[in-house]
Amino acid sequence: MFRILSNGARFCSTFVIGLLYIRVIQSFGNETFAIIVISAACVTLYDCVREVVRTFAIPALGVACHSAEGEELGRTLVNSVLISSAFAAIAFGVSICVALNPQYLGIPEGYTTQSTAYLLIRFVPAAVGVAVCPLTCMFAVHGDFARYNAVFVAERFLDLFAALAVLVVGYFFDTSSQLIVFGVIISGTLLVLNCAAAWLAVRQLPARHLSPRLVSLKCVRELMSSTGWSIAYMVGLTLHIRFDVLLANAVFGLKTGVAYSVAAQLAGYVRTGVSTLGNGLDSVAARAWVNGDQMELRRQTRIFASAQVLAALAVTGALGLSLPDLLPVWLGSQASSEVLDFAEIASIARLLLIGMAARSASEALMSILSGCGRIRSHARPILLGSLVNPILIAMLYLMLPVDHRFLAPALSFAIIMPLVHVLLIPWIFSKTIAISLRDLIRFTTVPITVCVLSYVAALASASASSFLSGFPQLPCLFLVFLGTFFCFLNPHLLGLRSRNLASTSAVPLVD
Repeated sequence: MFRILSNGARFCSTFVIGLLYIRVIQSFGNETFAIIVISAACVTLYDCVREVVRTFAIPALGVACHSAEGEELGRTLVNSVLISSAFAAIAFGVSICVALNPQYLGIPEGYTTQSTAYLLIRFVPAAVGVAVCPLTCMFAVHGDFARYNAVFVAERFLDLFAALAVLVVGYFFDTSSQLIVFGVIISGTLLVLNCAAAWLAVRQLPARHLSPRLVSLKCVRELMSSTGWSIAYMVGLTLHIRFDVLLANAVFGLKTGVAYSVAAQLAGYVRTGVSTLGNGLDSVAARAWVNGDQMELRRQTRIFASAQVLAALAVTGALGLSLPDLLPVWLGSQASSEVLDFAEIASIARLLLIGMAARSASEALMSILSGCGRIRSHARPILLGSLVNPILIAMLYLMLPVDHRFLAPALSFAIIMPLVHVLLIPWIFSKTIAISLRDLIRFTTVPITVCVLSYVAALASASASSFLSGFPQLPCLFLVFLGTFFCFLNPHLLGLRSRNLASTSAVPLVD
């Protein structure tokens, strides 16, 4: 429960920070705002690499932490840092090539020099964050989710802090220099944060667990055997939507690229909200797998599969129904039409929300599979979906009317994600972990029913009342709130009754 509350506080904090951050950077000017938004898609590529490291490091460190061999944890940690440092170096080399060619990002003429310098400055702390990721993962391995989430929130807060600092000291710099000042402030503070978090995470470990003599090619090979599928998993899962953003920017221009970037950030709140329930579930599953606690593993599946489906549908419905009123509040009602088109953003966001809801609904299943060391089983369909994505985008581009071709990447995302995450992932999970597909469907029936009824009632009440017709999000949020409590208080849904657990306790896990 403490883990879920900590994750919930993280979501609320980052959501508020995100709202304020967008409003603050808009005051930098249209061109600077557009450069920051588009550059964010490049900077967050490091987040994908960090997720790759996290995906293989947490299960491996969790197993090593409970190993009878004293130096196993240190050996795994040191070699994980070695691998993450290599990933950071490769990512930094690739990102330098991107930074030196900003014209391919649709950066306006006259701003290429500033954008190149800004990207190079931002890439340094991002690379360091990747390198020390296994060290900060020790917070999750030891169950210290308060500090683990605090580091994440602090990273997001530093974005806002740097933006506010530029507003304060911006009077001493011209407009073209504000972007560089912003990059220097945020990069410097992020470097301090990453180094401090890494030190806090390992300061209680014996010095022998961090000794270079623990470097082992055998251990590196063992970790790399799962890293390949971790890369495939994250490329298919995380780079998918970022590829769509960069593609839209390259094909349709800066304005559509900004619209995709903003819509992707909005849709990302669905996954962030859902993951508040399941952050750290992979480490919990890893401990249950190592200890052979099959009943606990099935219990976690029952609880989080149903809860995350509920959260995904609730957050998606609330955002989707409130988009017309939310965008002016989030982006500012006086936002310049030269950079932002609310109608375009809303059209893209609705499609991305569909795909993100489908993807978020399977978060619990994927986390449990990853924690059990079965990432290969669900990485393959995810990678297949990412490979099909550009082909489907090209087909949709040719099929859609000219005025709607900009929706091709978003529509492809809305088609592929449900096919992979609603159909294939549950089927694979049922074959890998001993929980039948029929049970998984039963777990999610009540959340789906409650949310659908909530949406129908919300739309009906909005249509019937002239007062609420302009604010459909109010009844939606209220009814989904009630539905959420109904689902969470229902022991039949969450599978908390001991007889249900006992009835399946003898079913073995599929190895």
